[in-house]
Amino acid sequence: GENARDFDDGVCVVKKRGGHYTLYVAIADVSFFVTPDSAMDEEANQRGTSVYFPQRAVHMLPERLSTKFCSLVPHEDRLAVCAILDYDRQGHLKGSKFVRAVVRNQSRLTYQIVHDLLTGKDRKLRSKYHSPLKMLGWMEELCLLLRERRGERGSLLMSIPEAEVVLDDRGWPVDVRRVDSLLSHQIIEEFMIAANEAVAAYLGEPSLFRVHERPDPVKIAAFRTFLKHLGFDLPREAHRNPLALKNFLDEVRQTPYAPMVQLMLLRSLKQARYAGENLGHYGLASEWYTHFTSPIRRYPDLQVHRLLLAHLERRRRPPFSLDPDDLDAMARHLSNRERQAIEAEREMLARMQVRCLAHRVGEEFTGRITGVNAFGFFVSLNEIYAEGLVRLVDLPNDYYKFDETRMRLLGRRTRRAFHLGDQVQVRVAAVDIKRRHVNLVLVEAE
Repeated sequence: GENARDFDDGVCVVKKRGGHYTLYVAIADVSFFVTPDSAMDEEANQRGTSVYFPQRAVHMLPERLSTKFCSLVPHEDRLAVCAILDYDRQGHLKGSKFVRAVVRNQSRLTYQIVHDLLTGKDRKLRSKYHSPLKMLGWMEELCLLLRERRGERGSLLMSIPEAEVVLDDRGWPVDVRRVDSLLSHQIIEEFMIAANEAVAAYLGEPSLFRVHERPDPVKIAAFRTFLKHLGFDLPREAHRNPLALKNFLDEVRQTPYAPMVQLMLLRSLKQARYAGENLGHYGLASEWYTHFTSPIRRYPDLQVHRLLLAHLERRRRPPFSLDPDDLDAMARHLSNRERQAIEAEREMLARMQVRCLAHRVGEEFTGRITGVNAFGFFVSLNEIYAEGLVRLVDLPNDYYKFDETRMRLLGRRTRRAFHLGDQVQVRVAAVDIKRRHVNLVLVEAE
């Protein structure tokens, strides 16, 4: 990212004769600096993860380690653990090995710069970054192959936009932007997934896994009912077969209902978590999956590094207890710390979004309905990445009843309906910063 300071990873792709590829994923060797059971290690374990707020980051590790000694900054020698993955011309993995190494990052390219280099014709930019251009082309080729192979096995391939808070000179939020996934994001995502899968498969069991269990049949049944009212038929085997669900999503993606179907699906899926037992990863359709690629900011990745290095160095004694009960306890703790960090980040984002809208009371926006319940519906605004509530009592000229199976509000007299996914025009009526409430009204209601 544009403002990143802690660089966990560096990537390199070499295309060989016959169209084969070798992918190098170099990850900061944090375990060299943080020894098990030291005071620094215990603090990192307690934190579990770094937490990122718009104004600052609360690092899992001391800042000098996070942003200097461990970080793979450009033009400096740094210690790393490398995954070296060989692929055939179709993007099938043919071999993998893992080594400790000293690496030197040749260039720090932001997602936007890489996207512009790969998709644009800016001669000035291409001249400035002429050195990595050929490799970036190979990266794009391999990324598209890996993504295609992942889709074939049933990986859900859903793109979820992120929020970027724009601050003024005093640190106050002035805008919240929707950041959609670029080709450059997809390249790094595919390479990180590939490295995580390869490490998990190499380590086998026992280990610390990143798992995503099959959806709850009750939630999938409710999702299926919702889809029927839209005219779609979800395959019966979807809850246990991600490929069936992925193929269904591909069909829906061609329709105007795609955003609301993806939203409802996300609410039907279970949360990914850490586990001492390999339960697979439903969303990625991965048989083996772990977290290896971000040890600067995630403690599970640091533990996986330690376990990997113990395997590579043929140490008899593992770096931590592999007893099933101990692994489960570690996984529960780290999953809880992750959830708490996510909640803190969401809470801060909500505060920033509300503060932005507090200065825009009376302004009109277009938006899409993202949630419907018995007291109104939530609208995600297009012009600013924030949402507010249109209350039931503020809806005009009728009494509206909540229809849960179809996720809509239906007027008793007029039969007018407000569905999940509908586009509406709203005005910001009131903002309560303390309670983080944004009240919206339909423009036509005034």
